[in-house]
Amino acid sequence: MAPMTGTQDTVRVLVSYSQDTPEHKERCRELADRLRGDGVEAWIDQYVPAPPEGWPRWMQQQIAAARFVILVCTPTFRRRFE
Repeated sequence: MAPMTGTQDTVRVLVSYSQDTPEHKERCRELADRLRGDGVEAWIDQYVPAPPEGWPRWMQQQIAAARFVILVCTPTFRRRFE
């Protein structure tokens, strides 16, 4: 998916989730796609196959750039977070 070019009115969000199952991973991508379709500059790791800076730094940069972070919390996500 091509990156969105933000404007001053665009709200940037990051969708964060755990890859519990292929179906869950797909639903989270569909959420990001839907947000983009509604004009939100949504980002999810699935849009970036392999960031050159590595995943930890990519996540830090995305969190810093986002106005909101959407956490799709499952029991697995919660355990990893804690």
